[in-house]
Amino acid sequence: MKNYLLSTLLFILIAGSAFAQNNLYQKCGTPPGASMERLARNVAAAQNMPTRSGTQYIPATVTLLANNDGSGRISEVDALANFCTLNEEFAPHGIQFYLRNGFRYLNSTSLYTNSVDNGESVPNSQKVNGTVNIFIGEIENPAGAAGCVGVLGFYDLQGDYVFMDKCTVNATSFAMAHEVGHFFSLAHTFFGWENTEYDNTQPTPTTISLGGFFTVEVEYADQSNCTTAADQMCDTPPDYGFGLGWGNCNYTPAAFDPAGNPVDPDEENIMSYFFGCAEHYFSNDQVSAMLADIAGRTFVTGSPNTAEVTGLSTLNTPANGASVGGNSVTFNWDAVPNADMYLLKVNRTPNFNPTFSVVNTIVSSTSFTSGDFTNGSNYYWCVQAFNETSACTSCSSPSSFMKTSTVDVVEIEGVSSFNIYPNPSAGQQEIGLEIQSTRTFDADISVYSMEGKVMQTFAHSFNAGFNTVSLQTTNLAQGTYVLAIRSDKGVLHKKMLIMD
Repeated sequence: MKNYLLSTLLFILIAGSAFAQNNLYQKCGTPPGASMERLARNVAAAQNMPTRSGTQYIPATVTLLANNDGSGRISEVDALANFCTLNEEFAPHGIQFYLRNGFRYLNSTSLYTNSVDNGESVPNSQKVNGTVNIFIGEIENPAGAAGCVGVLGFYDLQGDYVFMDKCTVNATSFAMAHEVGHFFSLAHTFFGWENTEYDNTQPTPTTISLGGFFTVEVEYADQSNCTTAADQMCDTPPDYGFGLGWGNCNYTPAAFDPAGNPVDPDEENIMSYFFGCAEHYFSNDQVSAMLADIAGRTFVTGSPNTAEVTGLSTLNTPANGASVGGNSVTFNWDAVPNADMYLLKVNRTPNFNPTFSVVNTIVSSTSFTSGDFTNGSNYYWCVQAFNETSACTSCSSPSSFMKTSTVDVVEIEGVSSFNIYPNPSAGQQEIGLEIQSTRTFDADISVYSMEGKVMQTFAHSFNAGFNTVSLQTTNLAQGTYVLAIRSDKGVLHKKMLIMD
């Protein structure tokens, strides 16, 4: 076993910041060596653990941090996508996390912006015992740096939680799985090289110093010292920090161990730090150590919903192509089997460009009302059904609507007048639509509630000249509605009022 005479606590307090931001690379901020003593115990314990089958579900508390005024919070879209990726990385090993009580929301500027150099820590009062605590906020960049650089996330040994920078929480990032690996005691595959850049023009040393506090054996290519060197894993090849600053998943420069033998790192290992790989994975020895760590922890008991969500929500209102008036829009959709949470997305673009997002919210019901819309603008919406373990689901086929002020509009080419008579009208009565047109056209006639629900719709062919169309109102309750006539020549809208 390596020489770890210096206590972990002292190492973190004195040396932690020296390793957090020693360059502008995208990297991990977990202090090197933070869990090595625990890892050694887990490696030993793994030798005597019985063979396990099935899936173990582990409760996770994922807190989406924001400033005091609620600004800055990561979108639920990215948070849910990254939680899906986390579970995909652990699924082959029979480990799955479940969103205990859904996402948690906390507004605190002091917690949202984390400075690794200042040793800021999340207080125990903000954590949920017996769960894997993951906080998502912002980590301050090195001085003068901009963008998603520097520390992307870290595991806090004292607080036993993971903190992620929101810039790396998305559908394709493996950074959260990397930090959760630290949570379960794993070290970097390049352990010892966190603060030293490998130089292939110089002989590779037999040991490497970590900040002058202790030394780590350098692993040989033949893995003759794999149980005591680097990450203590015998199924991960030597890695001398090659991924830090390397731009892709194929490390090509020549590298040699202390004996002069060629070294070929495993770029796809989650505990390395190579970006640009199509996939990442944990080695068998790493999984065994994590399972031993899990067995030594006490998690809250519960019965998570483990049923897979495979269906898509059927969108009801606003109907596709509807015009919606009033001060707000109410969205309604059908429930999906096995789902108990729904992510509603509303966007200004049909491809749901994040820059033009209007609403991203998670609800447990099948409806939601929002007033964040501009009259005269088109919007697109979809709903993603999921549950606490089944987050890798898809959004429904999108639907569109226009937000209007419900004033009369004449937009069909060739139509010179459009009237409803009588308007207002009494219930149980037939009303007439009067259209004056200079040309023939085919159209769909629809009646919408003010929430965008389609109350009735039918097709009709209009002739050149004066046209009258009868419309039954017996199924319409008292209230205000919008009548829409849509054709390939344009669209007409008119508000109508049904009285008792």
